[in-house]
Amino acid sequence: MLKKKIAIELSIKSLNEAEKLLKDFEDSYKQGIRNSIKAATEGLYQKVLTYCYENRLGEYVGGIHWEYDELKNVGRVWVRGEGKGSDGFIIILNEFGTGKMGTQDDYASRHGYTVNESGKGETGWAFPTKTGEFKWTHGIPSRHMFYQAFKDIKEEFGDIINIELQGTVGRLYD
Repeated sequence: MLKKKIAIELSIKSLNEAEKLLKDFEDSYKQGIRNSIKAATEGLYQKVLTYCYENRLGEYVGGIHWEYDELKNVGRVWVRGEGKGSDGFIIILNEFGTGKMGTQDDYASRHGYTVNESGKGETGWAFPTKTGEFKWTHGIPSRHMFYQAFKDIKEEFGDIINIELQGTVGRLYD
């Protein structure tokens, strides 16, 4: 923890200097918080990509995006799915699962998604591959790439804030 004592005299000059130090602290603190949100957002994005690659979904990560809005101090990581077969759509299907396999935990339903909407999960269904042949499936289990990345960042967020505040506020104490 950073500690600094400021000696203030009862003079205009001393009070003005103290006011400037407090303003510098406030500005640095706010910048550290902005840096923390941006770093956590980018970290979340990187973790989502890592989980996608671990689940052999690397060819679909083009549908995953991140942004940080400096004015609102808000970051987000999202999937852009422009329809069936898009990279984003494939990522969403893998996040929540599909068919009978996707119903083996309640992850999707807790988030308002129905993974066996057609009711074909019990018997399964055929789907075309990129080579034109058909394969049979009972669906896929949910892979929780976004959810796991969120849990990871949530655990690391205190450390992220500490590092960023040390970098911005800490420079005032050198």
